[in-house]
Amino acid sequence: MSSVEKSWRHWTRTSDWIGLVSFGFFLIALAVVWIITPNFSGEIVDFVNDFHPANVSENIVFYAPQSPHPILYTALMELCIIGGIFQIVILMFRIAYHEPVRKKADSISSIGFSFSMAFFFNWAASVISASVGWFGLLAGLIFSIGLSMVLSSVVKLLR
Repeated sequence: MSSVEKSWRHWTRTSDWIGLVSFGFFLIALAVVWIITPNFSGEIVDFVNDFHPANVSENIVFYAPQSPHPILYTALMELCIIGGIFQIVILMFRIAYHEPVRKKADSISSIGFSFSMAFFFNWAASVISASVGWFGLLAGLIFSIGLSMVLSSVVKLLR
């Protein structure tokens, strides 16, 4: 057996094929959301160009969009829902193929992150005040990251 064959066999045994499928599905889902959302590219450009300083308190200034962007937030919510559903399917495959607990915990963590961000994107799309929606979305991102870390840790602890 040549060194190339040994290297290939080692790579196929150690690669996360399910993770690669998951990433590929994410790219496909992103493309589909991009196609079905009217003027998605323009919405992204408008969102980035809309950032201006906003007073959080008397002495604290952060950048925030000046106007709400419900079309962009709704598209991102749809992407998160699609991703969360697909992560449930990935978790079923990881269980069926007896993958390590670490990879199952990663999938559960991704499910929690995807659905919690979908909730916050939905909320931000419905808020009338742009700065309240933006800062609430940032708080939701911090919450979702924390939830993801807690879910992963709990699954690893309970194995």
